[in-house]
Amino acid sequence: MKKIIIAFLTATIMAMCMSFIMAIVNVGFSPVLVSVWLKGWMIGTCVAFPLSYFLPPKVTMIVNEFIK
Repeated sequence: MKKIIIAFLTATIMAMCMSFIMAIVNVGFSPVLVSVWLKGWMIGTCVAFPLSYFLPPKVTMIVNEFIK
């Protein structure tokens, strides 16, 4: 359960930061910024959560193979 919570929080915070920056890049400080950002944050979290849960063990295995 702890691993799921950590993955979810990590994904949510990363998606929040990245989607905010990308919303500013794409629409600037306009009246639609908040709605564009929240939509991007929601989509980003849905993509980032499974990745942040399943990828770290695989990446660790790959790194361990190269660094012995």
